[in-house]
Parts: sequence; C-alpha cells; structure tokens
Amino acid sequence: MGSDNRDYEERFDAGNTAEKIYEGDGPGRGKLAIAAAVLVIAALLSVFASGYMSSPDTYDKTIGKLDDKKATVAKMAAGVTATSVAISAVPSDVGTPIAQELADLSGYFVFIYSAIYIEKYLTTTSGLISFRFLIPIALLLLLLSLFWTGGAMGKLRMLGRNLLIFSLVLWLVVPFSVMISNHIESTFEASINETLEQGEAAREEAAKEKDDKNAVEKFVDGVKEKTTGLSEKFQNFLNNMLDAIAVMIVTACVIPICVLLFMLWVVKMLFGFNLRLPSPRGKGKKLYGKVRSSFDERDD
Repeated sequence: MGSDNRDYEERFDAGNTAEKIYEGDGPGRGKLAIAAAVLVIAALLSVFASGYMSSPDTYDKTIGKLDDKKATVAKMAAGVTATSVAISAVPSDVGTPIAQELADLSGYFVFIYSAIYIEKYLTTTSGLISFRFLIPIALLLLLLSLFWTGGAMGKLRMLGRNLLIFSLVLWLVVPFSVMISNHIESTFEASINETLEQGEAAREEAAKEKDDKNAVEKFVDGVKEKTTGLSEKFQNFLNNMLDAIAVMIVTACVIPICVLLFMLWVVKMLFGFNLRLPSPRGKGKKLYGKVRSSFDERDD
C-alpha cells in the first residue's frame, strides 16, 4: 500500500507540474522544448547509428573470437569422428563401447555449433534491433510523456525508460559474454589442444596396430597387450573430450544466458527495472490455472 501511494503521489505531482508548464507557471515551456528537441535528436542519431552498430566490421574482434571457437569445435568433432573410426578398426572388440560413446558425442557438437552461430548473428542483429527500433521507440515514449498529463504520463515514462534499458542490455549481452568466455577458454585452451593431440597419437597407434595384424594375420599375446593399452588411451581421450565439451557448452551456451540474467538483475537493483508479463486471459487463463494447480498438487 505504501509503494502504491507513493507512485500515485509521484504521478499526481508530475501531472500538476506538467499542467503548470502548459499554463506557463512551471519551469517554463523553454525547458520542455529543449527536452523534446534532445529526445528527437537522440532518436534520429540512434537510427543513423544503427548502420554502424549492425556492421560486422564494428564487432570484428568479437566475431573473430567466435570464429576461433567455431574452428575449435570443428576440430574436436573431426577428432572424435576419426578416433571412433580408428577404434572400430582395432583388432578385437575391446574398443567397441568406447567407439559407440564417441559417436554419441556428435549431437553435442551440433548443439554447440548452433549456439555459436546464434551468438555470432545476434552480435550484429542486436545492434540493428536496439538502435533502429527499440531505442527510437523508447525515446518516442519519453517524448510523449512530456506532453501528457495525469497518470498516463508516468506510465509512458516508465515504459520508455524500461524499453531503453532493455535495448541497451540486449546490445551489450553478446560482447560481454564473449569477453568472459574468452577468459575461461584461455584457461582451458592448453587442455583442449592436449586432448586433440592425444587423440591424434592414439589414432596413429591404432593404425599401426591394424597394420601389424594384417601383416601377421593372427593375434599373439603381444598384440593383445598392445590392444588393451590402446583401449586405455582411447578411454582417457574420451574422458578428456567430455571435459572439453563441458567447457564449450559453458562458454557457448550457459555464460550468455548468465550474463543476460546478471545484467538484468544489476539494472533492476540500480533502476528498479522490472519486466512484467501480462496476466493471462480467456483460454490462456484457464490453461495457466490448470498448470499452476498441477504444480500445487505436486508440492502437496
């Protein structure tokens, strides 16, 4: 109740101030005209700057880092595929389970690759959407709030401010997430390269093992021991590759979402910014009620 009363008083005071401005008793129509001119100029500059903010050349470093990450994922996928084929060619079936597990990792690489592509295109698209559409609309709402009286003025001002803050957050989330991802990847870069080299060495040894089998055309105890040792190397490669995939999922998928949530939380703490979803109506309201009642029953 206290917060509602304060909001009402602020809107009432703002409406009275606006009415005084129109009557000539407030700070003056000159200040109102200056504020309106500033908002109009800012909106026009935002539209003109949208071409630069959506150009790939503006984000060449960010896009370059994403391309490097994409190349790393491609190397990992190629290494896993080649290693799986090499294990299948090893005499005996000792490496068959490892080969199947390696083959199952291909789905993760497609997921990571898609996330990198989305992040890459959002780098330029977010600048276009923010500066050509969202920011001008937000400034237009703030401009209308200057000439509106009553409670509508406060609503327009709050909506314009929230939309302006959201557009800036949308524009900054990808560069910030890439910056944090690069720091994490630099820490594990040596480990990922070592895993790729380990897989290459294991594949070379597997090819040599196959040649030995073709030449002798039979299994001997020495070959069996080598095959068992080779299986252990492939198992280590599988474990290290799983760690590398986990790092790539965190840097390509988890961090951008966390950065967006963190930036929205900081903005909310500083400016009281909050995204309120409209309450469901009609059939949507009935569906919402059913879903909520089902969750309440689970809790009970």
